[in-house]
Amino acid sequence: AAETWPATWRHSSLGKAGLALLGLAFLIATCIQLQGVLSKQWHKDYREDGPKWIMRIIFTIGHFGFAGRGAALLAMAIMFFKDVADADEVNHTSTMVADALQQLQANRGLRAVLMIIGLLLIMYGTFAVLSSWARQFPTRAPSRHRVVPADQLPEVHEEDDEEDVESGVDVRADGRRHLEMQQQPAGQAKMGVDAV
Repeated sequence: AAETWPATWRHSSLGKAGLALLGLAFLIATCIQLQGVLSKQWHKDYREDGPKWIMRIIFTIGHFGFAGRGAALLAMAIMFFKDVADADEVNHTSTMVADALQQLQANRGLRAVLMIIGLLLIMYGTFAVLSSWARQFPTRAPSRHRVVPADQLPEVHEEDDEEDVESGVDVRADGRRHLEMQQQPAGQAKMGVDAV
């Protein structure tokens, strides 16, 4: 069978540099997936009112699913690096993902790894379907703090800074400041001085 991309790039220095960059990009993508495996940061984007036991199951499936995605991306990175090294055992007769995963059929141990990746990718698919119910849409802001409109802020007391309340800035008891957009008469939005 005739060689297809990316194997056709391995015959020139410029092509090998491109393959190395693609391999590096897939390694970075693998590291990003590992953040999902090792971190709970993404849990904040999910419902807080759902049953705890269901949410634990969804989160557990998600962590395993991210591991499967990371493993599949790692296999693709390895395929690109093998192409840079002119490894002839890389087959390029199908799609890139299929070719990358086909590398894992070389021996019995790698076939077991391939089956594990397959199961983990099925878990990721299940996680994605469950996320349609469990995830909050639209995703909340990274600060996760609710901003109160200026007309709903508490009344100004003797020692409060009147200017802060009028501009839509809520000074909380712990010293944090919340900002809210206010409508100008011309319909343009105005932000407080500390807006990010």
